[in-house]
Amino acid sequence: GPWTDGTDTIYPTAGIDRVGIGTVTEADIISKLFVDNDFAATCKALAIFNQTESQDILTASASGTFRFALQNDGDLELRNAAIVSNLTDNEIALTENTRTLNLDFAEVASRIKLESASELELESTSNTVSAIVIDATAGGIDITASAASAGEDIDILATGSSINLTATEGVADNIVLTSTNGGIDLTSTGAAAGEDFDFTSSASLNITGQEAAVDAVVISSSADASGVRIRAGDTLPAVLATGNDIELIAEDDFIFNF
Repeated sequence: GPWTDGTDTIYPTAGIDRVGIGTVTEADIISKLFVDNDFAATCKALAIFNQTESQDILTASASGTFRFALQNDGDLELRNAAIVSNLTDNEIALTENTRTLNLDFAEVASRIKLESASELELESTSNTVSAIVIDATAGGIDITASAASAGEDIDILATGSSINLTATEGVADNIVLTSTNGGIDLTSTGAAAGEDFDFTSSASLNITGQEAAVDAVVISSSADASGVRIRAGDTLPAVLATGNDIELIAEDDFIFNF
């Protein structure tokens, strides 16, 4: 007959035969096992696998080589032993090479949290002006290191390119740099002539030092033959300083050179 009853096995007698379940249309049975429901709906899954042992529910291989498995606990094992798990409600965990990346959907009502006990790196090899984009189309963006120790800093480094900070809100404190414990250093160590620090404001520029010290505000030009020049007005006289000078220049020919 078309079936052979072997030792604890039943299989098609002809190895080329294909098995169809739920259909009587032979043209539809295009694979070794074809499961369909051409008839009355059962309101159930097309196939149900009830594993009562401790082994995997389903495994798949190609030419005898493992590809993936649906494990007994519902986790999905990929070809190189990576595990995708939903063991904890509201979390999806991807574990690979002993490291775990979690997507936490329960952090707050409107937040998905990306977390890992290992270091977390976001990397792109795209050679474009927007290789990595972090965009909030409504709302702000917070970058914090809330439990960092000394030396565990937030470092922003552009090797071979520039860093641009731009804000368009139009308020008095449009860009704020605040240190609540310690100082702030702005340093340029390898700049060439003309690669200056430029502080330009279409409004006023205020420098205030509140330390009760004789050097609460220091403006220094420390290289030999360098100077300090303070200017006021839009029509200025010719400069007099030749180096190692402090020069005050104002409109209407008020010149002071020390």
